[in-house]
Amino acid sequence: MSSLKGVFKNRKIFSQLLLLLFLSGLFFYIGLAFWMVISAGRREDAQAIRVLQLIQSIGLFLIPPFIFAYLVSDRKPTEYLSLSQKINLKDVMYVILIMFIAIPFVNFLTSLNQQLVLPEVLAPVEEWMKQTEEEAAFLTKQLLQVDNIGGLFANLILIALIPALGEELYFRGALQNVIGRGKGTHFAIWMTGFLFSAFHLQFYGLLPRWLLGVFFGYILVWSGNIWLPVIAHFTNNAIAVIFYYFSGQNNEVVNIDAVGTNDSWWMGVISLILTILLVFRLKSRIPKKQHI
Repeated sequence: MSSLKGVFKNRKIFSQLLLLLFLSGLFFYIGLAFWMVISAGRREDAQAIRVLQLIQSIGLFLIPPFIFAYLVSDRKPTEYLSLSQKINLKDVMYVILIMFIAIPFVNFLTSLNQQLVLPEVLAPVEEWMKQTEEEAAFLTKQLLQVDNIGGLFANLILIALIPALGEELYFRGALQNVIGRGKGTHFAIWMTGFLFSAFHLQFYGLLPRWLLGVFFGYILVWSGNIWLPVIAHFTNNAIAVIFYYFSGQNNEVVNIDAVGTNDSWWMGVISLILTILLVFRLKSRIPKKQHI
């Protein structure tokens, strides 16, 4: 196995991208075959969907980056993926605060995104987008519907933590790193953010998720520490999981998705201003350790 260490190091960027894609497909389909055997493909079963979610996160995102890093670098995979850096508690608090402060702006941007209408010639594409959005919403609702604290904690691990870790390792740790080698830091961050958003196939949330991906990319570049974008991503996911749970338990809970939209649009504007200020403050306090 040691003879394979760094074997793809000097290959062209396109070859490395194909390798990453191949590894994702390989482990995903291995996991999917396993899921089909144990669940008989019951997509209407919430437990089966949870198992599929776990397999997707592990097969598509968690395993491939480590093998990829082993094959394309002489460094340890943990170093290549920026997992070996220590975490600064103040930076973590800033990241978490930013994710909360940004909620109204994200909602505001989502509402604008949802108003976009494609030209009539692209009507079939728009219909497909709506269909995939509805399917994604249905699956998400199935995953989120739990009625006890045990289910809530299980969802925090399954829907918030594991996807946050896996997707950041894949998109920021591996993909952004490769693209940045040939196209430069900023292009890599924005392109990776777009691919990250497009992957979710929720096109009426494309813009806000794209910007979130860009933010995750920049804090990795600024800090050289993948744990900061992982924590930011986890916070974003966890907020949705927790509020959905408590809204199901208590109808009086504020609909967090509505904050910053319609009559409260001004909260979205204030949120944007505060978020920008906090992001620049975070950047100024992190020692510069450019990752790509």
